[in-house]
Amino acid sequence: MLKEHHPRLHYNSLTHAWRGFYTTVSSTSGRNLRLEITLAVFALIFAYYFQFDLLKQVTVITTALLVIGFEMFNTALEEIVNAIHPERHPLAKAAKDASATAVFIICVLATIVGLYLFLPPFLNLFGY
Repeated sequence: MLKEHHPRLHYNSLTHAWRGFYTTVSSTSGRNLRLEITLAVFALIFAYYFQFDLLKQVTVITTALLVIGFEMFNTALEEIVNAIHPERHPLAKAAKDASATAVFIICVLATIVGLYLFLPPFLNLFGY
C-alpha cells in the first residue's frame, strides 16, 4: 500500500501532467487554451488591482481553472477521436461537438461570473 504513494510516483505523475499541459498549449489545437489562459491572467491581475476579498479571488481562480480544465478535456477528447476515427463520421462529430459545447457552457458561466465581479469596479473606475 505504501509503495502506491511513493514520492517518486507523484513526481512522475506531475511530470506527465506538466508535459500534457505544455504539449497542449504549444500545439496548434491549443490556441483557445492560450487565449483562455491569457484572459485568466488578466482576470487575476484585475482582481488584485481591485483588491477583491478572499471569496471573490477564490471565485475568479476557480472559474478560470474550470475553463482551462474543460478546455484540456475537450482537446484530449478531440485528439482521441481523431486518432481512433481520422475520417469524418457522424458519431465522432457528435462527440467532438458535445465536448465543445461543454467548454462553451463553462465559458458562458465564466462570462456571467466575470460580469458580476468586474463590472461594478470597472464602472466605478470610470465614474459611473
